[in-house]
Amino acid sequence: MLNFTVTRTGITASAVGFNFATADNTATAGSDYVVASGTGTIAAGGATGSTQVAVTINGEAVFENNETFFVNLSAPTNATIADAQGVGTITNDDTAPTLAINDVSIVEGNSGTSDLVFTVTRTGLTALPASFSAAAADGTATAPSDYLAALVGSTTIAAGGATGTTTLTATINGDAVVEANETFFVNLSAPGNATIADNQGTGTINNDDTAGIVLVQSGGSTDVTEGGVTDSYTLVLTSQPTGNVSVALNPGTQVTVASSPVVFTSANWATPQTVTVTAVDDAAIEGPHTGTITHTVTSADATYNNFPVANVVANITDNDLPTLAINDVSISEGNSSTQLLTFTVTRTGTTASAVGFSFATANDTATTADSDYVAASGSGTIPSGGASATTTIAVTITGDATFENTESFFVNLTAPTNATITDPQGVGTITNDDTAPTLTINDVSITEGNAGTQNLVFTVTRTGLTALPASFTAVTADGTASAPSDYLAALAGSASIAAGGATGTTTLTATINGDFIVEANETFVVNLSASSSATIADNQGTGTITNDDTAGITVVQSAGTTNVTEGGATDTYTLVLTSQPIGDVSVALNGGAQVTPSPTPLLFTSGNWNLPQTVTVTAVDDPVIEGNHSGSIASVVSSSDGNYNGLVVAPVSVAITDNDTPGVTLVESGGNTVVTEGGATDTYTMVLTSQPSANVTVTPNGGTQLTNPPAVVFTNANWNLPQTVTVTATDDNVVEGTHSGTMSHTVASADTNYAGLVIGQVSASITDNDSAVVAFNPISVSQTEASSPMAFTVTLSNPVASGVTLTLDSAPGSATAADFTPIVTGTVSFAANSTASQTVNVVISNDVLDENDETFTLALTGLTATGNVTLGTAIATGTIQDDDLPPVISITSPSQLEGNAGNTPMNFVVSLSAVSGRDVSFTRATADGSATLANNDYLQLLPAGATILAGQTSLPITVQIVGDSVFEGNENFRLDLSNIVNATIAVPPLIEGTPVVLTGTGTILDDDQQPTTTTITSDMPDATVVGQPYTVAVNVAAVTTSPLGTVTISDGSASCGPVTLTTAAAPNSTASCALTSTSAGAKTLTASYTPASTAFAASSGTTAHQVNAASTAISVVGPARSRINQPTSFTFALSVNAPGAGSPAGTVTLTSGTATCNVTGADGHAELRADLHDAGQSHGQRRLRAEQRQLPGLQFQWRRQRADPGVRAERHRGDQDRCGRYLPAG
Repeated sequence: MLNFTVTRTGITASAVGFNFATADNTATAGSDYVVASGTGTIAAGGATGSTQVAVTINGEAVFENNETFFVNLSAPTNATIADAQGVGTITNDDTAPTLAINDVSIVEGNSGTSDLVFTVTRTGLTALPASFSAAAADGTATAPSDYLAALVGSTTIAAGGATGTTTLTATINGDAVVEANETFFVNLSAPGNATIADNQGTGTINNDDTAGIVLVQSGGSTDVTEGGVTDSYTLVLTSQPTGNVSVALNPGTQVTVASSPVVFTSANWATPQTVTVTAVDDAAIEGPHTGTITHTVTSADATYNNFPVANVVANITDNDLPTLAINDVSISEGNSSTQLLTFTVTRTGTTASAVGFSFATANDTATTADSDYVAASGSGTIPSGGASATTTIAVTITGDATFENTESFFVNLTAPTNATITDPQGVGTITNDDTAPTLTINDVSITEGNAGTQNLVFTVTRTGLTALPASFTAVTADGTASAPSDYLAALAGSASIAAGGATGTTTLTATINGDFIVEANETFVVNLSASSSATIADNQGTGTITNDDTAGITVVQSAGTTNVTEGGATDTYTLVLTSQPIGDVSVALNGGAQVTPSPTPLLFTSGNWNLPQTVTVTAVDDPVIEGNHSGSIASVVSSSDGNYNGLVVAPVSVAITDNDTPGVTLVESGGNTVVTEGGATDTYTMVLTSQPSANVTVTPNGGTQLTNPPAVVFTNANWNLPQTVTVTATDDNVVEGTHSGTMSHTVASADTNYAGLVIGQVSASITDNDSAVVAFNPISVSQTEASSPMAFTVTLSNPVASGVTLTLDSAPGSATAADFTPIVTGTVSFAANSTASQTVNVVISNDVLDENDETFTLALTGLTATGNVTLGTAIATGTIQDDDLPPVISITSPSQLEGNAGNTPMNFVVSLSAVSGRDVSFTRATADGSATLANNDYLQLLPAGATILAGQTSLPITVQIVGDSVFEGNENFRLDLSNIVNATIAVPPLIEGTPVVLTGTGTILDDDQQPTTTTITSDMPDATVVGQPYTVAVNVAAVTTSPLGTVTISDGSASCGPVTLTTAAAPNSTASCALTSTSAGAKTLTASYTPASTAFAASSGTTAHQVNAASTAISVVGPARSRINQPTSFTFALSVNAPGAGSPAGTVTLTSGTATCNVTGADGHAELRADLHDAGQSHGQRRLRAEQRQLPGLQFQWRRQRADPGVRAERHRGDQDRCGRYLPAG
C-alpha cells in the first residue's frame, strides 16, 4: 500500500473536500497498481490539516525500471488546489536477468561459406530489453582464413517471459585442406539490464577433408584400337595438398600415354587431369588383348606420398584383319508374284579363319510397309582361304500394278568377325514398269444471282492406281462470259491429287459475279495442262452462268391503298424497276380531273433503277358536295431499252374524301380560356362552316363553375362572321386550387343540317381565390400514463374541394417507444368540402417503472390537397405524467475466504426491487466491525458516489480482502450506503429526520489452519500389569470449532487406534481406546491427533503410566525313574498370574548337580546329559533342577551318560527331587 498525504494549509471553519483519481505514467493500472478514485475530506481546524489517499501496489517478480503514476486532485470544495498532482514511485526490487552463450560446432565444408549460429539466452523475468556486446576471438582457428570475425545478429533480447533468446551468426570459410578440428570464441561483455553468467561461447570447425586420388575412366572402361581409336581417363585429388603431388605413369609395352608424370599443386588439385591412352600399332595379329598402366605417387605432403592408385587396364582392338564389301544390284518390278534380287558379299585378303558377318535390309524409297520387298536379316560366312572369296544374300521383290517411281532399298553389313567392312551397304534398285494414270475435268453451271458472288466448283478426277501425287496446271478462258465482270479469272483449289486407290479427285473454284441485267446465259472454260505423274484425257471444263433477271416496274401504295381528302390529307405510292436497264426509262403520270400526281415524269437510269421513287397524290379541292368518290392515275413508259419501252404499268386507284359538311367552329382567344374567381374573364368566338338555309341559334351553358352567357344567332347572311362569347368564373368560398369549368353548347335551327348539331365544348382554366389552414389545436396535451389514450385534435379552417390528407408521425422525446405506441407514417384526412375536426389517439403504455414525466411529439407533414392549403401549428407535444413509486434499494451481505496472501475481492451487490427509469445514486463507504483496518483485514473504501443507471437493477461493489496465514476466526465489516436518491429502503428510520443508511455486512471466512491441543484426560486403571488392558481417554481442542480426525495412543511399543474423534462442545472433540502394554516399566503414553483436513493442525499429548510384571508358576511332570544314558522326557507347565494371562517370554534352565540345560524357544523340549560317576559314584540318586525361562509346557528329555556298559538305571523319587526356575526375558 502506498499512502499519499493531502495537506490543507490555511485556517478554515468548514471541512475541505476534494475528488481524487489515479492516472498512469510509466506504471500501468491493473498490472502495477490498483486504480483508485473517490472523494476525500479534511476536517476544519487550525493552520494545517491532512488526510491520506491509499493506493494498492501490485508486487511482481519482473525486473524493470522504477515506475511512476499520479494521483490527481480535482473539484475542491471550500479550498483551492495548489499542487494537484502527487507522483507515486514504485522502486524495482527484482534481480536483473542473466545472459549465457552456448557452444556450437559445424562441419567445415569444402568451399564457399556456411553459417555457425550461437544462441544467447536471457534467464529471468524482465520488462526491459537486455543488451550486450559480442566479439569473436581466435582459438586454433584464425580470422579471416577460417572464419570471419564480424558477427551477424541482434545484441538485444526483448523483454518478455521467463526466458528469451537472440542469435549471433559467424561465417565459416570452407576449404579442402586436411587439417585438425579448429576452434574460435565469441565473448560477451558490457551487459545492459542484465548480468552475464556465461560470457564465452566456443565455436568448433570440424574438418571434413581426407586425402585421396580419384581415377575415372571415360565410359567406365578404357578401349583403344591399334592405329585407330584412343581413349582417356582422368586423375584428380580429393583434398588440397600442402606440397606438389607427382603421379608417374608406367604404360608397359601395349599402350603409350601422352604425358608422365602428372603433377598436382595446391592450385590445380581439384582440376581433373586427362591421361590419353594410345594402343601400340604393331604388325602382330593378336586379336583383342589388353595393356596395363601402373601409377607411382611422390609428394612432400605426407598424406599423399606413396598414396596407392589403382591400375588402368586398356582393352585393345587388333587392326590386322581382311575386308568385306557388298555390291549394288537392280531388277524390273513386275506386275504380280515375287522375284529374288541377289547381292554378292566379297572377302578381300588372305585369312586362316572363316570370316563372318550379320546382314539386314533397310528401307530407302522402297519400303516393306508398301510391300515393295520382303525384309531379310541373318548372318553370313565366307570360308578361310586365298586372296578373295564370296557369298550371296537373296531378297524377295514383290510385283504390283501401281504406277510409281523407281525405288531402292539397302542391305547393310554389320558385326564382322575376323575381318573389317570396307563397303557395308548394298543398294537394291526396283525399276517401275506400270502405266501413268489419266486426268479429266467436268462441266458445271450456276444461276447468276442479283448481287455479291457465288462459287462455281469444277472437279478434276484421276483414274488409275498410283503411288505418286498427280499434278497439273489449270487456267480459265472467256467464252461468252467475260472476266472480271462476269467471273474472276483466278481459281481457288489444289492442282494436285494425292496418291491412293483407283481414283482420286480435287476441286477448282471460280468466283461468279451476280447482276440485275437482263441478258442471255454465258459460258467460260477451265483448261488443264502440264500434268505430272499422269496424262490428261479431258483437258477442258465448261462453266455456264444462267441468267435470272426480267424487266418490270413495281408499284407500292403506302399502307396498301391510296386515300386523299379534298383540301386535306395527301397520300403516296412508289415506283421502282425490277432489273437494271441499259438505257434511261421515263414514266409519265396522268391523274385526270380528280387527283394531281407529283412529280411527273419519273426518270430511272442504270444508276438509280433499284431506288424506289415516291409519287405524292393530292385531291382536287372543289366546292362540289360529292360525298366520297375516287380517281385513277395512269402511267406511260418510254425507253431506249427495248425491254422497257412501252412496258404496261397497272393504273393506281385513289379513294377521295369530300370536305363539304355543316358545322360550327370554336376558336379560343390566345388558344385557351383562363378566368379567375371574382376577377379576370376571357372570350372565344364561334362561326358556321357552311351557309345555313335558316337561322341557327347556339346557346352556351357554363355549369356550376362558369356563369351562363347569352345565346348567339347565325343567319344565312352572317354565318361566316365569327361572334364573341365572354366567359366568367363562378365566385365561391371553396378551396379548389386551379380548376376547370366546361362551357357546353346547344344548337337549334329549322335547317336540318344544323338542327340538333353536336358541336365542341370550351374548357376554361379557373384560378381559385380561396385558402385554408390545417393545425393542431391545442398544441400540447398532458395526462397520466394510466389514462390511455391521449387525444390530439387537428382542425381545418375552410372546406377544400379535393379533401386534405396529411402524414402523421410521432417522435420520441424523453418518452421512448416503450412509453407509448409510436405512429409511423400515419394518416389524417379531411373529406372533400368538410371542415369537421379530426382526432388523433396515441396509446400510452402503463408501467410500474418509476421515472420522470416524459414527453413526445406528433408532427404533421406531407400535406396533400388541391388549392391554397397550408400548415399552421404542425407539431403538438404530449406529456406522460408518471404515477409509479420509486424502487426499494437493498444490499447483499457476502462472505469470502480470506486467503493466505495478497488481496481477494469480496463482491457486494446493490440491487433495486424493480427497474427504474431514473438513475439511482448513493454514497458508499466501508466501516470496521470485528474486521478492522488497523489489523489490515480489508482495504478501506473511502466515501464516494456510485450510481445504478436507469434501466439497470444492480451494481457490484468490490472490497479487497487482505489475506494472511494467522488464524483469527471469521470477522466482519460493514459497507454503508447513504445519501440515497431516487430509491427507498424497505425499513425506513423510525425517528423522523434520522439519516437513511443501508448496511451490508461482509464476512471474512478465516481459512487458516486452527492450532489444536491434545490432552490425555485419563488412563484407567493405573497402574496395570503386563497383559492387562486399560482405557485411555483423550480430548482434542481447537480454537473455534470441534476438530475432526483420529487419535492413536502408544506406550512406545504397544498401541491402540486410530480412533475417530467424537465432536463435543466447541471447540472440543473426544476419543478413547483400550491399550494393553506388553512389557513392564514406567510408560510414557503418547496420544497423536491426525486431522481429517488441513483446517486443523496436528498435535499430541503425553502422560505417565506404570506397568508391573506379572507373577508366574512352574509345574514339572516326568517319570519316577530313568536310566543312565537313556533319554527321559519331562514336561514343564509355566502359568502367568495376571488378568490378561498371555504367554510370557524368557529362558528355562534345567539343572541336575553340576549339569545344566537352557531352553529358549517354543518347542518345550530339552535334553540333559549328566555324568553320574562324579565324586566316585558309579550310580545312585541325583536331584534334578529345572529353571524355566521360556514358555509353559516345555518338554525335556533326560539322558544319563554311561561310564561303562554295565551301569544300571537310577531311580528318581518324584517331583521333590526336581525343581525349575523361571527367569523372565524382561
